[in-house]
Parts: sequence; structure tokens; C-alpha cells
Amino acid sequence: MADDGMLREGARYLPVGQYSAHSEVGWPHILLGFMNYPSDVRSAHHFAQVIGDDAAGIESGNFEKHSAIAELILNNAMNRQKQAELSGHIALAMMELRVHNRRVSLTRAIHSIEKFAGDTDAEFKYGLPLSKRSIRAAFSEFGDVSHFWAAMIAFPDLYLSSIQSQQGFSEFLAVSASIQGFLADHLDPQTAWNPWRVPPEFAAPESVIVVPRLKEEFLDHADAYRKSGGA
Repeated sequence: MADDGMLREGARYLPVGQYSAHSEVGWPHILLGFMNYPSDVRSAHHFAQVIGDDAAGIESGNFEKHSAIAELILNNAMNRQKQAELSGHIALAMMELRVHNRRVSLTRAIHSIEKFAGDTDAEFKYGLPLSKRSIRAAFSEFGDVSHFWAAMIAFPDLYLSSIQSQQGFSEFLAVSASIQGFLADHLDPQTAWNPWRVPPEFAAPESVIVVPRLKEEFLDHADAYRKSGGA
């Protein structure tokens, strides 16, 4: 994985593991905070603190439900989630292009996801933008955490286990690190991408097998874009 070659502003690591400066906050909530607010570190930590405290209180029986402030924060995150998920779909589309021996590029992945997002049978179709411009905007906003969203979409049970146990959390980050490495190898060096990296102690597997999601017509759509002069 050519991860080190993709640095733009210096490597930055998700603040968990040895990089954590907020050990009183649960790592899964830190992860979710950064997945929703990758460009706003304060908001990411505020999310983790408030939602983490609330969740712990509910689990212990001290509270019956989330506070009004926690509900506002969760609703804000939910309003951002479709755009955030879209960045994960783009990352997965790049991986599928590679599996099917197509030329891998961010632009071609966006082109195929435009078709995927408009498919009436697509699982995540509701609420997703349909234009390439808006899809690219989603990657611009959430691309730095797209490896985490991709791992969550491709391996939902693993993501659930990341909330429930330390082992599950470590395994989820390991898979995310593998997708991160793939993106580092295949994104154009000119792409504005400064990911929140998985700390190195969460060793990544050499490769991740992703269950195919894109129909042949979506891959053909990417091929047609290439033939018309696209990158």
C-alpha cells in the first residue's frame, strides 16, 4: 500500500488507540464523531462526548432516553448521513472497478455511482443526489473518512460489533485500514485527500473481499464514460 505517498498536509490519525487524547470517551463514539464531522474536530469530539455520556447513562439505567441536546446532535448527524454514506459507496465502486479489471479512477467511480444512485432497486437510493456534481461534492466533504463508511456499508455486522466489543472495534478498523490503503494506491495524486488514518497498531489485512454490489450496467456506464474521453 502506497499510503505514505498520499500525504497532503501531513498524516493525521483517528484519535483512538495510542493517539487518543480523550480516553474518558469511548473509541466507537470518537469514530462515529469523525465519520460525521471529518472537517470539524471540535464537533467530532463534542459528538463523542455528549452521545457517549448519554449512551452510557441509558445503558446503566440512569437515563431512560437521550437528552434533548443529544437528540438534536443525533438528528443533525442523521441529516448528514446520506451524503456521508455516498462517499463510502464511491470508495467501494473504485474497489469493484479494480475487481472487474476496469481502469480505476475517482471520476469513473462517481460516474457509475450516478447510475447506481438512480436505480429504483438500489438499497441506498432514497435521498441520494443524482448528479455527478453533487456526488463529487459528497466525496469532497466526506472523502477523508470514506474508508470507514465503505467498511460500514460493506460489513454492517462488523460495524455493529465495533460498538459492542474492543475486538470488534479493532477488526472494523483493520478492514477500514485496508480500504484506506486501496484508496491511497488508486486515487490520483492531485485529488484533495487527507484521510483520518487508522492508527498503525490496528494492523490491516492484505486485502478485503467486497461482495459485488454494482450491476454490469453500472460498470458499462463507467466504460462508456471512458470511451467518450473521460478519465
